[in-house]
Amino acid sequence: MLSKVIWATNSVTERSQHSTFTAPRPRRPVLWEEDPEWFPWADRYTCVLDVMRHLPRASFTQRQNRIMHWGMAACGLPKIPSPYVVKNVQDILQSSCGIKTNRYMGAFGHPYYVNDLASIIAQEWANPLVRPHIHTRPEDSGQRLSDAYQATRWLNELDSDLTDQMARIDGHDFYLFEPALLRSGLYVMPIRWFDRGDQLFARVWSLTPRKTENGWIVNEYDCFEVAAPELSISFAYLKTSSINRGVPDVTSILGSLLSPAGQLEPWVKTNPLEGNRWRTIARGHRVMAFPIWLYCDDTSGNLSKRWNKHNSFLFTAAGLTHNMAHYEYFVHFLCTSNLAPPLEMLDGIVDEINAAQRDGIWAWDCLLEEMVVLIPSVLALLGDNPMQSELSCHVGLNGKFFCRSCFVKDPDAKEASTSGPDESTNVPRSASDSAAGSGAHRSSAGSGPTMSNLKKKLPSMAEMVDKAQAFLRIHTKRERNETVDNLKTIFTAASQAGGQTRSKKLKTSFGIKDAHQDHFTNMIFKFASGLRGNMQSKQAKIDELLAKLPDNLTSPVWRIKDLDPHRDTPVEILHVILLGFVKYFWRDAVARIGNKNKPILISRLDSFDTASLGLSPLSGNTLVTYAGSLTGRDFRAIAQVAPFVLYDLVPAPCFDAWLALSALIPLVWQPVIINLDQHVKITEAIDHFLTCTARWTPRWFNKPKFHIILHLPEHIRRFGPAILFATETFESFNALIRSLSVNSNRMAPSKDIARGFAHANRIRHFMSGGSFRLPFLLRASTSTETSEYPAPNQHHPSEWNSGDFRPIGNGPRGLLRDSDNLREDLGLPKTAEIASKYSSSVVPAEVASASKADQYSYRTCASFVIQNGDKCTVGNWVLARRPGHSDTFVAKVTEILQIVSMFSGLSTEPSFVLVQIGSLSDQPNTYHMSSLVASQTYALVQYDSIVCTVSTPHNCAANKCDMSDQQTVYWERERTETTRPRVQHRNPEDLVLNTSQMRDAVHVQPLRTAFPAIDREQAILTGARAEVDSRKKTTHNSSRNSLLPSGSRSLRP
Repeated sequence: MLSKVIWATNSVTERSQHSTFTAPRPRRPVLWEEDPEWFPWADRYTCVLDVMRHLPRASFTQRQNRIMHWGMAACGLPKIPSPYVVKNVQDILQSSCGIKTNRYMGAFGHPYYVNDLASIIAQEWANPLVRPHIHTRPEDSGQRLSDAYQATRWLNELDSDLTDQMARIDGHDFYLFEPALLRSGLYVMPIRWFDRGDQLFARVWSLTPRKTENGWIVNEYDCFEVAAPELSISFAYLKTSSINRGVPDVTSILGSLLSPAGQLEPWVKTNPLEGNRWRTIARGHRVMAFPIWLYCDDTSGNLSKRWNKHNSFLFTAAGLTHNMAHYEYFVHFLCTSNLAPPLEMLDGIVDEINAAQRDGIWAWDCLLEEMVVLIPSVLALLGDNPMQSELSCHVGLNGKFFCRSCFVKDPDAKEASTSGPDESTNVPRSASDSAAGSGAHRSSAGSGPTMSNLKKKLPSMAEMVDKAQAFLRIHTKRERNETVDNLKTIFTAASQAGGQTRSKKLKTSFGIKDAHQDHFTNMIFKFASGLRGNMQSKQAKIDELLAKLPDNLTSPVWRIKDLDPHRDTPVEILHVILLGFVKYFWRDAVARIGNKNKPILISRLDSFDTASLGLSPLSGNTLVTYAGSLTGRDFRAIAQVAPFVLYDLVPAPCFDAWLALSALIPLVWQPVIINLDQHVKITEAIDHFLTCTARWTPRWFNKPKFHIILHLPEHIRRFGPAILFATETFESFNALIRSLSVNSNRMAPSKDIARGFAHANRIRHFMSGGSFRLPFLLRASTSTETSEYPAPNQHHPSEWNSGDFRPIGNGPRGLLRDSDNLREDLGLPKTAEIASKYSSSVVPAEVASASKADQYSYRTCASFVIQNGDKCTVGNWVLARRPGHSDTFVAKVTEILQIVSMFSGLSTEPSFVLVQIGSLSDQPNTYHMSSLVASQTYALVQYDSIVCTVSTPHNCAANKCDMSDQQTVYWERERTETTRPRVQHRNPEDLVLNTSQMRDAVHVQPLRTAFPAIDREQAILTGARAEVDSRKKTTHNSSRNSLLPSGSRSLRP
């Protein structure tokens, strides 16, 4: 059959640029309607150019696009489409099956653009690389916790209106808050669906009939669980058969009881006559939940050092499994602006969320191959601490009540902090905040106060003890409703003539600051400052202004259903731990060791073997010289090696705090928690770290992050492992926003960047094998050649079927299959495959039983890749598992063997691994980790028995290793005659099992050594006493030096 084609002609403007031609250029096909090789593009060249223009990680300017067209034409490629034609193609495809970009006018008067949330979510459901990895129902996984859908926020707390509304059981649709009949004959009302293992369960309320009133009572106090197969008859059938069963009509619900002896409450969750409203909306289709992680951050739109602040909102699906959650591929852009502040843009996003929660999102489910309805919700708000404070209407880290989750109080904070500088700055909040606080100071945390600080009143020992004790515990929790009422109180005060001072004091006393509401209260203050007359006349004019203000003056965060920003802004471990504690401690360590010992620290860092940690070799000079300008990646490495390079360079209390911090970090970054109750160790580790810090010096407690970490264990229980709500992936996504900003003309950054990501979403969806509707081709056509075609199908989405959707052709799929670079630029996971599996299967290694191992010929291998992705070479230490056992042992790989056979060349797996079993000793050492030596026992294990590699540094502290060895220096990849010192290990067989390694921590942590208990009260007293002694010593030295002649002061040590 002849393929139908949509055509496009060159515009008059384009033809005029080629005035040397006497005839117009021939029209070329733009889009194919049938199923050619390059569907939905006309040919290879149009497809390639459209994809190249909109790769999310390789954006181009218009000039670069023109150069690409010229280069292809100069190479003699025939029928290269002009830039105009390519732009016409992308506009047609984008308007028909891409992401819409919606314009909003903010409450502050700033226009901004938001990519349509419903369209993005619908695309995800039609994407075969995404849909199989998303869960829509919570799961009761017992003590195991690895994903957000297994944590209590989704499993128990999330409003039932935002969860899966129905379950299809034996062809019947059972909806929440509708009466149902169990096989046992008991009438119940399901309130939540969840999985347990491979079986679906329902949490239900019992129903009690009242025949005298011909109705039912819902017993909300009587809640229990039933397996889905126990549900027999749904509400739709009970409506017509309840009279025949001798029970009241199920459409008659008299009310509900919260307790057996309680008062009957009116039933408001549904209309009893109609049941769940989603039954009507869905028209027989499934209704599923789609919770998201909503992220906000600011980034610069420039590549230069000049700051060009862009506030951006991103999101990912909270239902993604943990092994997929941190790929950039799953991050989606919503909006950005260098004018509109976050809360102004959040207003438009909340409107889209609320509209989707009201009407649902129709999407093609590529897994079930049917249309479904999705209900989005916000599981949590993510961002750094200042941004989370702003989103939760909190005064910020510089306020007196500096915690957004509880009412802990900092007595050193200034009263005027609510109107001071932006809380995102790292300005120390107290005079005694030295390098322990800011990291920018040259003095170390324990070096005592500076002369400028001596002029200010310093806290007494009793005050330091009281502050530390209050700092190291969780206080009364903040509540959503209380904050909303307080904001109303503040606005009422601000609305009164002369109310500016009182409203300011109220904000300070409540510890809240609504930047959205402040915009309007500042408007009132400015207006009132120009009024003249008595108070009554001023109030009358202020009331006239109030009548003109919008209805919603408070932050839009309060309009997000079932979101408490005080509880649902989980601790962000990147900024609190890596860019917090590790950064503070490292800057302090580098500052205190002095220039004399810096070469030793540099050499130790250069000499440390990081291969088993999954890290590149460390550059000691960079980490030490530029300690004030390091990134999260650098601090991640420092946290894992610090105990082995600082052991004799810092005081004992400082080193103890480092050991506690390095022991805490692997627990925090565990992707899977095997036993949640046993993971209470993280609470013990946090307490031990804070106690060691207090014993060192209480001046660290000028930093709010040392309190914020106390809330992490609760957030892990509510949201899952902390790595799920870490923001590293979002932070790296900021580079894409910056790239699009740089490549735009800067005239309309919000619109240009949003449209750029919308086009990138379309290319991502197409090249991932995602399905899209066919009628878009007909709607896009305006030419006379297609005027006889029938009108596009305008039926309701509930009537769409598989015939309305199709993926791209085989030609574009082949491009992705043959190019790893293209997959990388699309952000695809390495394990992903498009539609069908193109990668050749790996032939498994031939394996024989150990008893017959001597009957085969072998080849030895230098290295292999473990199942978790670790590269293992001969000489590496690994964790291995005995066949049929769950416990592991530490062993050294001595030989890697592969059976010689006709298929061995096709296999990447070894047949056997010969290991030398290691012996762990719990005898105390400097690092407070197990000592490790190789025994004389060997074992032959199979490939799948190797769990992971482990880091085993040398015990340099016990063997007093020095810098007597030399290492050749390479410059420009050329060997030079220059050398630098390197650690000379004495007794190299004396090793330590590095339990501070973050990689594979879930396997290594069971081998960690427990720290001895430390009395916190005594530790606080010790730290306070040391601080007072240091202060006295500094004062004494300053006084003594002031008596010396001016010329002699330079001689003091």
